[in-house]
Amino acid sequence: MEDEQLKAKRLVKRDKQRDFRRKVANQLDFLQNRVHELENQLVLLQRDKAMELSWADIAKAMRKDLKTTHGTQKKLQESVQAKHTFVEAMCKWVQSLYPSPERSPSQYPLWFNVGLCGNDLTRKAALEWITLHMYHHTPTVLQLAGFHPEHRFPSQDFNFDTSKGYCEYTYQERRFISASLSQVYAAYKHLYYTNSVEFVVAGRKVLDLKLIDQGIFYSRRKSKKDGIVHREFVSDDRIVHVQHSIHDDSKHPLGVIHRHRTTWIVLEAIAPNLVMETRFFHKSQAWTRDKGYVTLDEEAELVGMTKGKSERSSFKQLPNHVQEDKLRRHMAATYPYCMRILNNELDQVGMSHVVPFWIRLKYAFYCIKLICVRGRGGMVSVLWHDEEAFKEHYEDELQVNDHSEVKRRLKRDKQRDFRQKLVRQQTFLRGRVAQLEAQLRKIKCDRLMSLPWCEIARAMRKDMIATKSTRKKLYEQVDDQNEFINAIYKWVASLHQCPEGPISRYPLWFKVGLCGSDVTRRAAIDWITEHMYYHTPTILQIAGFDPKDLCPSQEFTFDTTKGHIEYIYQDRRFHCTSLSKLFAAFKHLFYVNTCEFVVAGRTMLDEQLLGDNIIYSRREYNNENVVHREFISENRIVHVQHSIHDDTRHPLGEIHRHRTAWIVLDALGPNLVMETKIFHKTQSWTAESGYVSIDEEAQIVGCFDQKYATEDPEDYIMLPSSVQLEKLRLHMAKVFPGCFQKLNRELEQAMFQLTLNDTTPLDAAFHEATLTGDNLLSEQNIKRQNHHQMTQEMRVNINLAEEAAEELSKSPNTTCDDTSPKGVEEKLEANDAKRKLKRDQQRDFRRKVHQQLKFLRTRVAELEEELEAKLKKRSTALPWSQVEKALRQDLIECQVENKQLTINVRQQEVLNNAMMKWFRSIYPTLQDTPAQYPPWYRVGLCGDEDSRRAICDWVTMHMYHHTDNVLQQFGFRPDDHTTSQDFMVNNAKGYIEYSYKDRCIHYTSLDTALEAFRRLYHTNSVDFVVAGRQIFDRAILSKDFVYSRKNDYNESLIHREFVTENRVVFVQHSIHDDALHPLTPIHRHKANWIVLDVIGPNIVMETKIFQKSQSWTQELGYFSIEQEAATIVTCEYHNKQLQNKERPTDIILKEHITEVYGELMTTINDELQNSMLLLDLCA
Repeated sequence: MEDEQLKAKRLVKRDKQRDFRRKVANQLDFLQNRVHELENQLVLLQRDKAMELSWADIAKAMRKDLKTTHGTQKKLQESVQAKHTFVEAMCKWVQSLYPSPERSPSQYPLWFNVGLCGNDLTRKAALEWITLHMYHHTPTVLQLAGFHPEHRFPSQDFNFDTSKGYCEYTYQERRFISASLSQVYAAYKHLYYTNSVEFVVAGRKVLDLKLIDQGIFYSRRKSKKDGIVHREFVSDDRIVHVQHSIHDDSKHPLGVIHRHRTTWIVLEAIAPNLVMETRFFHKSQAWTRDKGYVTLDEEAELVGMTKGKSERSSFKQLPNHVQEDKLRRHMAATYPYCMRILNNELDQVGMSHVVPFWIRLKYAFYCIKLICVRGRGGMVSVLWHDEEAFKEHYEDELQVNDHSEVKRRLKRDKQRDFRQKLVRQQTFLRGRVAQLEAQLRKIKCDRLMSLPWCEIARAMRKDMIATKSTRKKLYEQVDDQNEFINAIYKWVASLHQCPEGPISRYPLWFKVGLCGSDVTRRAAIDWITEHMYYHTPTILQIAGFDPKDLCPSQEFTFDTTKGHIEYIYQDRRFHCTSLSKLFAAFKHLFYVNTCEFVVAGRTMLDEQLLGDNIIYSRREYNNENVVHREFISENRIVHVQHSIHDDTRHPLGEIHRHRTAWIVLDALGPNLVMETKIFHKTQSWTAESGYVSIDEEAQIVGCFDQKYATEDPEDYIMLPSSVQLEKLRLHMAKVFPGCFQKLNRELEQAMFQLTLNDTTPLDAAFHEATLTGDNLLSEQNIKRQNHHQMTQEMRVNINLAEEAAEELSKSPNTTCDDTSPKGVEEKLEANDAKRKLKRDQQRDFRRKVHQQLKFLRTRVAELEEELEAKLKKRSTALPWSQVEKALRQDLIECQVENKQLTINVRQQEVLNNAMMKWFRSIYPTLQDTPAQYPPWYRVGLCGDEDSRRAICDWVTMHMYHHTDNVLQQFGFRPDDHTTSQDFMVNNAKGYIEYSYKDRCIHYTSLDTALEAFRRLYHTNSVDFVVAGRQIFDRAILSKDFVYSRKNDYNESLIHREFVTENRVVFVQHSIHDDALHPLTPIHRHKANWIVLDVIGPNIVMETKIFQKSQSWTQELGYFSIEQEAATIVTCEYHNKQLQNKERPTDIILKEHITEVYGELMTTINDELQNSMLLLDLCA
């Protein structure tokens, strides 16, 4: 009984101990896992922190980059704004040069409006252009003046010319100077400041001092406020001085009275010590902007011929020819006299005996001192303007006869200058010593903190090696890119269809081919497949597959509407499986199908070049190449195929067939996929003969094979074309779908096979996931290993104790049968020893467990506190990945902005250069007088697109802004609504101008009239604007412009419309020169205005003005009246009168052109009325 109680008590105690050990083991596992998790989080945080920059460093770097970017952006914006301002100012300056319509060229020559704007940049450009224009025309001007380059003899002449309606004074002279070219040039430079006739600088106020460094002097006479620009062009054996008057200056206002002045002085070295000097001085009669040229009596007073009212009144009473004769004599005496003074002063500059040597030496010191002070930017009051004033100052010294007194004064002055020089040198040296000592102290301080030169040299060498390597790679990339671009250009050119091949016969895919270069082959295949992929939704919609239509379908189409045969098969099915599984089945099907689909039965090409997603394969028995590609997204997979018809690396056969295929897999649910297929192929064709015949197509597709044969080939050829097509359609309707049904069955078999083989163990996935972590060798890893080792030892001890207890419990109680007192005592001692041993083991175990629990609790608390602290500190710092993304985005935006600004700057520079070239082409040469060639003589277009657009815009805008002035000149007032019609022929300007004007009233709306005019341009019968004309530059000009040419006469016109709320203005202007579309030598100037004004509800007033000039050529000028009549007169009646000379030619010409113009305008008006009537009926 007692034994059973002890046994039961022992079992209860054993169960308690087991439960306690199990509880302790669970706590140890939990704490160990918790420690492991916290250590991993801490390591990750420390690793992230080691890779992160502090927020202060990031902010400094971002602030520095931001300042740099803002600075660059600001400079670019300032550059763009400066270019805009410069272009606007140059346009205004060009418009100011261009004479307005109300001023005829004969009254105001082209130099009438030569002026300067207020902007420094435009002032500089204008002065450079004016002086360069004069310099380049120097040989022409000298030749017109009678100075032949080979005639080397002295001459002098003065001309007084009144043939142009005003007085012009011209002085020309040629003489020879026995000196070198450099000496004569130095004498002229000195003469600028010392002459007495107010030449260049002397007696004048110099303006715009910044231009002096570039050799340009812009000065003004203080008394008369007339501006003149002077410039020198120096070469080895020639020096050219040019001068031109300025008549308008917004920055430095000028006087009311102006004269046009131009001067050329040419110095040519014809021998080592012989210079030929050629002068040409020209000035015009005085004029004002309000009244034009002054009268002769006013001119006589201005040139100093008459003084006082009595002389002026007596001169005014003389006849006009007497006044001109007296003025001529006066100017013939005055003008050459001034030139002789200038010559004498030029000769006196080089004479050494005019002033003693020591006086000239002192004057030279004075000039050097004056130049030094000016060079430092100081203000100097000039005491002596020339050598004469200097001699007057030292007149007493010149009169001293005692040479000893002269030497004493000279020595005194030298000693004073020497002492002052020493004082200045001493002051400068003291300041320099102090500055150098400060720099030396700073360098010593900086040197203590600087790196040794050897380390800097190593770093620089390392950077240099890296830079060279990078540079070499960049050069290689540039060469590769250039080669790639050239190959792509060739490939794109090969894609473009031949001109002789119409689109209906050879579609755009006719020339889809590949080049020989690896880069271009990959790029071409990428472009072809991506082009198909991006057009997938459009193709599905055209094929009738609606994304919302979830019904299975199947259809085959045999199409002959395009002039050739097309076979189209489309199919939609649904699969109860996942998208990945279906995609895997398709991947398997590519290699095991029996229809030669993608890979099976085909040869793979360019495998290493294209990668995994692109397959380029060939069917060997007919050399047919196809490229295949897959585009994979989350819920959709698209397979595309396209045929290749030309390959320089892998030659193809002669017979081709265009093939395209789309297979789209859409995941509608977790286990539901919609499959959509579209297969398209065309009739066979060859590059030489086009599409094959129907019987050849039937032979190729297998209509006469034994399996499908229903007709003999010879009998099939004899059938009508419609019957052949029908039999071919029946054959393909049976074969084409049958092939794809076989492909669908093989796909289902591949899916079933994948289902049977899908036994992927989870342990492999778990093992792969565990291998992705980082092996962190740190102090935390070592502690965690120690904890794990202690836990394992403790578990071993627990297991040993349990095994010992079980053995004791299983051991038989009859091991000691001795019932003697000694046996009983031994048994009690053994039990007591066993109990004590077990108790000590349990105590050690509990003590060890408590130590481990205490350590783990402390470690968990420490790690949690450290983790919380790290998380708090981490909240103020962004991860480096986010900072990097933000910086990269800012960098991309700045680069895009800078790139756009740079492009704008380049475009403005190109436009500026083109406008300058165009302006130079408009400005007439000096040989062409304004009376012979009006300003519109050289209106032409350059070859650059931007300049062509800008020129067309400027010409039409110029006409539009002068519309009211032109209407007023022709007698059309805004308040006068009277209808009128007239034709005029004017020959008062030295050439013939034909003008037609017309005003009529239309009782309709402005929109209807505008639409009627637009239709009239395309449907008229008189070749007006568009009808019967060739259109140019459609891609360059906007829709408001029409630039067209009449092929019969090869004349070009620019047309433009300006539409506002109550007014529409159509303008036309002729183009006489075009670099892209050359014209014939014969030209006419044409300028047309058509104005539609709303004067009431549904009442529109139409005003037309058509102008054209007499025919002319650039070489011969205007035609004679006989040539003009022979060109224009076409009717027999007037031709007969011209041949018989029954009446004057001008009367016959005027009568004929009046009839022709009247008939032409009547036709235009009738067609316009018909167009408006049709619009009213349609409304």
